[in-house]
Amino acid sequence: RRERGVAVGADPPLDRQRQLPYALESRAQLAERRHDLAAALRDREASLAIRVATLGEAHHDTGLSHAQLGRTLLAGRALAAADRSFTRALAIFDPEPTSAGDAIAMVEGRAEVSAARGRHAEAVALYQDAVARATRVGSPRLPEIRAALARAQAAAAR
Repeated sequence: RRERGVAVGADPPLDRQRQLPYALESRAQLAERRHDLAAALRDREASLAIRVATLGEAHHDTGLSHAQLGRTLLAGRALAAADRSFTRALAIFDPEPTSAGDAIAMVEGRAEVSAARGRHAEAVALYQDAVARATRVGSPRLPEIRAALARAQAAAAR
């Protein structure tokens, strides 16, 4: 069936499919600002599914979708799923020299998950990895990451 020259029920053209995740990510951000994590989660999952289908599992933008999904899952305390998302994103970013900052953020995300689980020694090890990575690339976020490491070490000492 066609309406106004467009097939109804058909998949949108590939160019439009590639643009849709950006709209979904924007809508997810707005949902998070309204504290509607369920809506944000639906949009982030849809964005990820489209990126996997159109770009593949190893594409940088797919990694960004995994990262954003991980953040939303962490906010909703779905810790195992958040850790899986951060781990998948890290696997995409790690081999890319230009994605060092993204890789560092994923290690930090995993450290936050570990801390939320009460696994403080694991969180310390992950933050130490993040500090080492940030030091290697001269990240301007190094002081912030060191502060997070210090907080994790204090929690581990309790």
